[in-house]
Amino acid sequence: MTDVYETKFGIFNHISGPQKDTRPLAAIAMHFCESPNGLRSISDMINLYVARDVFKNTGVTLTEFLELPHEEFNSLLKALDAKLTREANIASDIDKIVNK
Repeated sequence: MTDVYETKFGIFNHISGPQKDTRPLAAIAMHFCESPNGLRSISDMINLYVARDVFKNTGVTLTEFLELPHEEFNSLLKALDAKLTREANIASDIDKIVNK
C-alpha cells in the first residue's frame, strides 16, 4: 500500500524510473513534500530567518535553519517569538517609565 502512495504522490516511483537504478536508497530518503518546511517557500523561510534575526538570537545559520526538522523548526520559532515578545514588553515598560 505504501508503494502505491509513494508512486502516486511522486515520493518514489516503485514501478519504473531513474530513481530505482540511480538512487537505491531513494525510497527512504526525505522527499520535498515530506519536508517539515515543504509548505513554506524558500523566500518565506528566508523572510522568517531575517525578521526574527535567527542568527543573532540563536547562532543558527541560514542553511541549518532551512534543514531543521519540523518539530525543532516550530520550537525554535516559538521560542524566538516568546523572546522577542518579552523584549518588546520590557522596552515598552522602560518607555513608559522614562516618559512619565
